[in-house]
Amino acid sequence: MTSFGVQVEGVRKSLGGREVLHGVSFALESGKTGAIVGPSGSGKSTLLNVISGLLEADDGRVSIDGSVVGERANGVARVNVPPSQRNVGYVFQDYLLFPHMTVFENVAYGLRARHASDSTVRERVAASLEKVGLRELRDKKPPQISGGQMQRVALARAIVLEPKLLLLDEPLSALDRSTRESLRVELRRTFDELATTAVYVTHDLDEAFFLGQSVGILHSGELSFFESKSDMLGRMSRPTAEFLGFNLVRARLLGVNGSGAVLHIEGWDPVTVPLVYESAHRVGQDVVVAVPPESVKVSPEASGQGVRARIEELYEFKDSVQLVVGYGASRLVCQVPNLEFRQLSLKRGDPVKLALESALLLSDSN
Repeated sequence: MTSFGVQVEGVRKSLGGREVLHGVSFALESGKTGAIVGPSGSGKSTLLNVISGLLEADDGRVSIDGSVVGERANGVARVNVPPSQRNVGYVFQDYLLFPHMTVFENVAYGLRARHASDSTVRERVAASLEKVGLRELRDKKPPQISGGQMQRVALARAIVLEPKLLLLDEPLSALDRSTRESLRVELRRTFDELATTAVYVTHDLDEAFFLGQSVGILHSGELSFFESKSDMLGRMSRPTAEFLGFNLVRARLLGVNGSGAVLHIEGWDPVTVPLVYESAHRVGQDVVVAVPPESVKVSPEASGQGVRARIEELYEFKDSVQLVVGYGASRLVCQVPNLEFRQLSLKRGDPVKLALESALLLSDSN
């Protein structure tokens, strides 16, 4: 029987006269990490605050490790366990460290509030600082350490309490890119070692997919998805594909063979595309396929194969170049690694050929 570390059922919450969460539901297995991604204002922090007990839901139920800690129905509170009794560790975006206390005392604060013995405080704080690589900084104060180190202190302060559930509210968003990327790896390692149920919220898709064993998408207070990444691919909806930045292409599914799916896309000759989770029963139907930008291959018109197109827009980033290419009345976004783009010697306005290396068939309901 599956054991859930956290379950959220039909949670609604209004703030300032506006409903911020609209019946949010999800369940996360014990010991797993779930990532919820969404833009600013989507309700991510509000959801964590409801789970932790810092906010009381207007309606719905929250359970932690099999026990109901918050339940409200028809305006009546049935269960409302105080935050201090929910055994939840919370890592906030802005650290919330005491600047006048040492790293050791910041981490020890929660244990002392629970009247732990001095020996217990020494042992558990030392172990937590060791896990986050800060043992040698125990006597420093927050103003004397870097932002990345402060975030590690905040994590150590949360895990020292040995919580049943760990909540993390965009803990890396204030850091520079290189620090964020290295801490991301450390967080993943820490989650694996602790085997504590964790809910991580972020606006960064890469972060969510890297850290979460299950991923949910929260948009305008609605959680459209919360499952494993492979299940997300198998049952991807149009809103999910749009949020993830996929190209959406309308086509007719002409057939399925050993090489993939034969698609007729307006303006193209029939093209065979490796299709993730192909569905033979939909042959002959109009379908929508989601094409990742990196699966749209661009080559110079003279040497390439595929449909004729033209580069309409070009944006350079650190690791890649994003192209917007037009064919007929349609456009596709493609992503080309920087070195590969240099070899192609392309510029805005150039004629090119397009090919699709892979695509994902969206669910029947789209």
